[in-house]
Amino acid sequence: MAENKKGKLISFQPVFVNGQHRSWVSQKYNETYYVFTLTFDNGDSGESNAKTQNGSYKIGTEYTYTKEITVYQERQIVKIKGLKDANSSFSGGGKSGGYKMSDEDKKKFLNKVALRCVNASMIKINEEYNPIYAKFRNWLYMRVFTLADTHQMASDILELSTDYYKNSAATSITSDNIISLANSLVKTVNNISWTDPNQQAPSTNSQSYSPPAQQTPPPSQNPAAYPEDPGPEFPMM
Repeated sequence: MAENKKGKLISFQPVFVNGQHRSWVSQKYNETYYVFTLTFDNGDSGESNAKTQNGSYKIGTEYTYTKEITVYQERQIVKIKGLKDANSSFSGGGKSGGYKMSDEDKKKFLNKVALRCVNASMIKINEEYNPIYAKFRNWLYMRVFTLADTHQMASDILELSTDYYKNSAATSITSDNIISLANSLVKTVNNISWTDPNQQAPSTNSQSYSPPAQQTPPPSQNPAAYPEDPGPEFPMM
């Protein structure tokens, strides 16, 4: 049963199974998704998927969404799908279409991403909070406003780099480690010349670039208890 709803997000919490953040790998998209429980001011509560362990939901934002209730092995599962900002403006016509985010809104979005990355990394970084935040924010601004990367790609890259070091065996890292990995991941994403995913195309630079080794995502806990999700039906925010 599916129902179109609207509500203001009041909380989102990661779903833990056996002490680990529950995740699953989409065979269709070949991506790892992390499960969160979203709660709205209208009383709705259900599971949603995010591409990062921190999620990028906005507390206090009013969303439109589809509430879907299914039953699996006598267990009722509530899914929140198609999550969209109810106050976003859309432009009609043209090839681009879609939501047009202003530079001011992009900066606010990137500022929050920088703050999340600082909070996630402070457990292993012996540096002052504000300088780390300034470094992360400046990197995001450079990627988006100087090098014309999309704000979503730049934020995803920095969060992936932060998550890598947060979950690594290293007990002490620096903010420069995270920035360096982020720069490497950007090169990997932008290198579209590869024809074989298992073999790097020849580089035109004198020094060839080797992408970082792919990290194996944590195994899903008790997979038999949860049917695989079909993947989100909306772009991650």
